[in-house]
Amino acid sequence: MASMILLLLPLGNIYFLYATLFLLLVLAGIGLPLPEEIVLLIGGYLSYLEFTDYWITVWVLIVGILVSDILGYLLGRFAGEWVEERISHLKHVKFVLEKAERYFKRHGEKVIFLSRPLTGIRVMVPILAGHFRMKFVKFILYDIFAAVPWTFLLVTASFYLGSGLDLFTEVREVKHTVYLVLAVGIIFFAALRFIREKESAGSADR
Repeated sequence: MASMILLLLPLGNIYFLYATLFLLLVLAGIGLPLPEEIVLLIGGYLSYLEFTDYWITVWVLIVGILVSDILGYLLGRFAGEWVEERISHLKHVKFVLEKAERYFKRHGEKVIFLSRPLTGIRVMVPILAGHFRMKFVKFILYDIFAAVPWTFLLVTASFYLGSGLDLFTEVREVKHTVYLVLAVGIIFFAALRFIREKESAGSADR
């Protein structure tokens, strides 16, 4: 995925590069199926290749994360009740939302900070913060505390690893292969055990 995005980026224009990185992060934060980590790593890699300035890239990416989270917060604040009214009739939805609200009101700050590295979950957190009426200043403060070190970590790692960006892709591909092999192995042994149990049951009936 990272290689495909790099091919599509407007490498000849530094301002378009910054704008594209910013836009990708905003879209990723509001539902585009693109992991935030990929954009941050690409930002660091572009700085390593000297297509962009390191510090400008870092701050553009931080602002992109914050803007996307603010949009999520506003979505939850102004559309959350409308969505809840239309799904509250579904089984367990009301119970889950009430439980989530109680937990969020007690531990909302921790949720915002600790969910930053969690792909998928972090997209929902700003929406829930807005829906559960967390104060905006409090939300954005903790969001900054989470976004700044997270961005610096990934951009800096990619910047100093340089061509090692390919390593991230390879590691993910190996990890997915391992998961696939494990899944196939589990299914195989489960099927084998099932067949043996059926054969044993058939022998006992005789």
